[in-house]
Amino acid sequence: MGFIRICGFCLFLFVFQNPFSDFENVTTQGCKNTRIRVINNSEHSFIRVTLFSMYFGDLMPKDTSEYRKLNYDSLKDDPLIYCVTNEKNYGRYLDIPGKDVRRFTYVIDSLRNQIVYVSSQVDE
Repeated sequence: MGFIRICGFCLFLFVFQNPFSDFENVTTQGCKNTRIRVINNSEHSFIRVTLFSMYFGDLMPKDTSEYRKLNYDSLKDDPLIYCVTNEKNYGRYLDIPGKDVRRFTYVIDSLRNQIVYVSSQVDE
């Protein structure tokens, strides 16, 4: 039993204390310098808009949020957009911007058949 504990402890040290580990880059997806925003290009008003567990507030039709620094940790944040309209909750999985992207926009295009449609683009 003591041998198993020692092996488990050594594994713990290797995984969490390994100086060669790139653990931080894996969890943040390399997005430390990326800024994101949301555009509501639909005719619906959305309240409590949240992307990657970051709150963007309410977006009326044709509104654009300000850019915010992407603070995404894959261990605790969801790669989703959440929003509410007409007292119904909607959510959709999103692509995470690449690590070299400085500015990125998510566009709520429409709401059809109980599905929110979101496109995305890299901003120059």
